[in-house]
Amino acid sequence: MGPSPSGCWTCKIRHRKCDLQTPSCRECKDRRIPCHGYGSKPSWMDGADAEKQELVRIKKAVKKNFRNLRKAQNRERQLMKEKEKSHGIRSSSPLVLDESPSTAPNRLVTPLSSRLHSRHRSEPSSCNRTEPRCGSQPTCMSPDHCHDPIDEGRSPSASPRPQHPTSTCVLKPESASLLMHYLDYVFYWQYPYFQRRTRLGNRGWLLLFLSHGGPLYHAVLALSALHRNKAQVSQNQDYLRNQEAFEYHSKALRELREFSRRFETDTLLADKSRLAEFAASSLMLISFEVFNGAEYDWLPHLDAVITVLSLHSPDALLGQNASPNETDLPQHSGNIISNNEQTHSAFEFLIIHAIWFDILACVSTGRVPQIAYRHWLETSNIEMADLMGCYNWVMISIGDLAHLQAWKKEMKERGTLSVPDLVTRSREIEARLQTGIGELEPIIKLKPNSYPEQENTEASQATWVSYIFALASLALSGTIVSGPWSSVPEIREKVDKAVDVLRDWPRSISLQGLVWPLCVIGCLAESQHYSFFESLLSNLVEECGGFGNIGTVLKIVKSCWESQQQHQDREGLNLSFQTGGVRVLLI
Repeated sequence: MGPSPSGCWTCKIRHRKCDLQTPSCRECKDRRIPCHGYGSKPSWMDGADAEKQELVRIKKAVKKNFRNLRKAQNRERQLMKEKEKSHGIRSSSPLVLDESPSTAPNRLVTPLSSRLHSRHRSEPSSCNRTEPRCGSQPTCMSPDHCHDPIDEGRSPSASPRPQHPTSTCVLKPESASLLMHYLDYVFYWQYPYFQRRTRLGNRGWLLLFLSHGGPLYHAVLALSALHRNKAQVSQNQDYLRNQEAFEYHSKALRELREFSRRFETDTLLADKSRLAEFAASSLMLISFEVFNGAEYDWLPHLDAVITVLSLHSPDALLGQNASPNETDLPQHSGNIISNNEQTHSAFEFLIIHAIWFDILACVSTGRVPQIAYRHWLETSNIEMADLMGCYNWVMISIGDLAHLQAWKKEMKERGTLSVPDLVTRSREIEARLQTGIGELEPIIKLKPNSYPEQENTEASQATWVSYIFALASLALSGTIVSGPWSSVPEIREKVDKAVDVLRDWPRSISLQGLVWPLCVIGCLAESQHYSFFESLLSNLVEECGGFGNIGTVLKIVKSCWESQQQHQDREGLNLSFQTGGVRVLLI
């Protein structure tokens, strides 16, 4: 059996992700360009003039399709405006309809400060939520970016920007709808184990950054549009929504470049508020790539975040001293959180997010964590479980395993690898994991076989999530010491126990945040577990509606099974999970 294609020839030449659909992939169908299929290498793909000419033809076709799309969108907007006028739509307090000549008609206007304060006071206090919230109030955008990215071709003079933070601002209904869709649904897809009754529960900083209308705002619109598109029935609407999402995404990239250019490195590093907004924008763009399978374009964004955050210590970012430049947002007293406190909350949230990405990315990049994770997780009050559901000691162990793998590789290349030394180093990490697992097991209390309907409701979600991550880490440690073979007793034991845990997994706790352990355990599973993992992952793909990278994990796991069945060398499995040679972010 030959190797599976990594994409059609059109997507390969365009460096785009391909879903491998036949006879034409969705990427090509959506852009109305020819799909050159998956057969033998085309004659024009010679790396010379013929290939360049074909690429030029494809680019022209993409641009032509984009122009046609714009025309279709303009027609659709015009029809919507006419429909609104015919139905006599009026605004209701506190929203007002701005019909001044200086702005486009039928746009909703609302005061920024009153909306943010109303949102903050009405924030519910429930925790461990697995269902999206409903009935939340829409937020509004700042005067600096009150236009919609799709309308960016409009003359700037057509809509003067108010300068005071509390001035009224313009927000189109479509943008408001997307923002609320993000806050109600997409946020909880990104952070399925988010704990509201912790320091991280205040998300006021997110609303403040969104109100700037910059790269974070457009990245959120892109992610939200793509997520909402999964519910579209009409193929034409589906096509338009996808194009709309990618336009927002392109706008976010341009805004982020402009943001970086406008605030030089020294300025960005000295201004905590701007630094936090830059990090939040980059992490949001990574989530956009995760939506598309996490196979492309996520690593540059991660490197950018890591670079700026690594230049600061926990005291510098999580201390109480405000940046001298943090004067652009209103300060409040009493029950309203101050800007300095909002920035502190933002950094705690974003640092956890960045450390999570940095450590879990090592399994596919083959490198060590770039952030000093031990310093952050051992000397500050950061709790990974409050956002990601996994205890600090587990994440420290996974980071240490990446360092162990890197050390082994270096010693091997030098020809000085000492197996006893390798075993000694691994035992220190494994002892920490075993101790933690021993403390969690009595809490988990796996239900007996005689009571299959019984479900443990005593253990917290952090206990369950940390337990499965720790088991996967122990199995991974075995691959570093003994090789990536599922038949090794210490690996088989951990995989069998992990399968038992997954079979008993509480229905109230989402499996969505277990991409990393599911991939590790699935790849190391023996044949008797193949059907279980294939069913589990397939059902999860269906439940997520194709949103996220579970489908990518299923491809990686099946590839490992195929390799095992053919008794091929699986050296590439050592902390380097890839698909078609592409690094995948397993989050």
